Amino acid sequence: RCQADPRAARRRELRVRRDRIVWPSRLHRNEAAVSQCNKLVMKKLTTQGLRKHTNHFVPPTWRGTPDYSQFVSKPTCIQNVDRRLGINARKLKDVDDAAARDAGISDAKLEPFEDLREFADECRRLFTNATAYNERYRHTKNPTNPAPVILAAVDVLSPVLEEALFHLSIEAYERVGREKVLARWDSRKFADENEEAQGRRVIRQGMEAIAKKKFEASNLKTMTASRAQRERLLKWGATTA
Repeated sequence: RCQADPRAARRRELRVRRDRIVWPSRLHRNEAAVSQCNKLVMKKLTTQGLRKHTNHFVPPTWRGTPDYSQFVSKPTCIQNVDRRLGINARKLKDVDDAAARDAGISDAKLEPFEDLREFADECRRLFTNATAYNERYRHTKNPTNPAPVILAAVDVLSPVLEEALFHLSIEAYERVGREKVLARWDSRKFADENEEAQGRRVIRQGMEAIAKKKFEASNLKTMTASRAQRERLLKWGATTA
C-alpha cells in the first residue's frame, strides 16, 4: 500500500492555511489590497497580448440582449469590476449600472467589494456568465453569431485568471501578515502609552493629595492661631473691665 507524499500533504496544508487567511481579508477601504488586485489581476487580464480576448468582456455584455436575465442572475463585466475597485479605493461613489437596469436585471447598483473572496468570485463570474449564456451556441454554423469566439476567449482567459489569483493570494498573504504585525505593534505601543499615562496620572494624584493635606494642615493651624488670639483678647478685655 503506497503512502501519500508528506511534502505534498504539507503543501496542501500550507495552501489551505493561506487561503483561510487571504480570501476573507478585508478589501473595502484598503488601498494596498486594491492596488494588488489592479496590478496582479486586472492588468494581467487586459495586457496587450490578451486584449483581443478580453474585449468581449469589457463592456456590459447584456446590452441589447433582453433574454440575458433568463440565463444569468448576476451579470458583470470587466468595466464593472474595475469600477467596483474604484469604489473600494474611494475614487468613485456608488453608481447605478444603467445597462443592467435597462435589461431588466435587479440589483443594478454597484457596491464595493467587502473582501478578496468576493473579488475573486466576481472575476470568475465574467467567464461563467459567458459560458452559461453562449454554451448553447458553441457549435452553431451561423458566422454572425459571436458565441464560439466568446467561448474560445473563455478557454484562453480562465487559466490566466486562475494563475493571476494564485499570485494574488501569495502577495496578499504577505501583506496580511505585515498588517497583523503592524497592528500588534500599534496595540502594544498604545498599551505602553496608556501605561505611561496611567503612571503620570498616579503621580499627579499623589501630588494633589499631598498638596491637599498641606493646605488642610495650614488651614487648621491658622484657625487654631485665630482662636487662641480671640481667647487672649477676650481675657484681656475681661481684666480691663
